[in-house]
Amino acid sequence: MHLLIAIIILAACWSAPFPLAVIIVLADFLIPDPLPMIDEILMIMIFSNRLKKILFVQNLIHKH
Repeated sequence: MHLLIAIIILAACWSAPFPLAVIIVLADFLIPDPLPMIDEILMIMIFSNRLKKILFVQNLIHKH
């Protein structure tokens, strides 16, 4: 059951808008889970990838 909750949280973070993804990542650190740090690592990877894309687009807009 705990693994299902972790999968749902990962899916929510993957598809959520950026501000909501920030809240989900922060909430995930507070929720105890059966596989410590596995889903946190995945969520940080998703979050950093999305942040990298946002910064790239922002930089592109700023240049042009």
